[in-house]
Amino acid sequence: MKRLLIPLVLALLVVAFACGLPGAAAGRAGSWRMEGLASQTVISRLAPSLYQDLALVKVSSWRAETCRYARFDGSPHWTEHEIRLAIACAVHHFPVPGGVSYALCICEHESHFYRHAVSPTGEYLGLYQLSLTEFGAAYQARADLWRHRWNVARDIFNPRSNVLMGITKAHDQGDWDGWSTVRFC
Repeated sequence: MKRLLIPLVLALLVVAFACGLPGAAAGRAGSWRMEGLASQTVISRLAPSLYQDLALVKVSSWRAETCRYARFDGSPHWTEHEIRLAIACAVHHFPVPGGVSYALCICEHESHFYRHAVSPTGEYLGLYQLSLTEFGAAYQARADLWRHRWNVARDIFNPRSNVLMGITKAHDQGDWDGWSTVRFC
């Protein structure tokens, strides 16, 4: 029993250290946020598997409800970390084969997390290298949801939009066969 208690207490302390008190982040009631790069680095070294889950441990968080992670790191532009958080969040809402790690691998091989990536032919665009036709079809499939609940931009280079369309495409298909880089993951 003692063997289980010590790691549990350590994990709770790490979560408490990382998240602070509910409502502290941005003055929003019920939101939890990891504050500062230093605390994220400490957590990622102490408990790497826990760090990945902390992005989703946001009870009643406005960010987790609609995968809004732009400016989470304080940068005016999307960072790779913010893109990874958006992918983890999208997979949480729309489960895909292989989970978060597979979704991250596909994105890394398709665009290297570069939001303005364009294929050599110019046909495939953004993080998940979707064609305009694929992007439009994924958007239309859930148009009411995207417009009203999620307020998703119809911009293929918008990281959040591209991630949500790519993840829901894989979710709906039940596989990643639409991506040529699937063999690397």
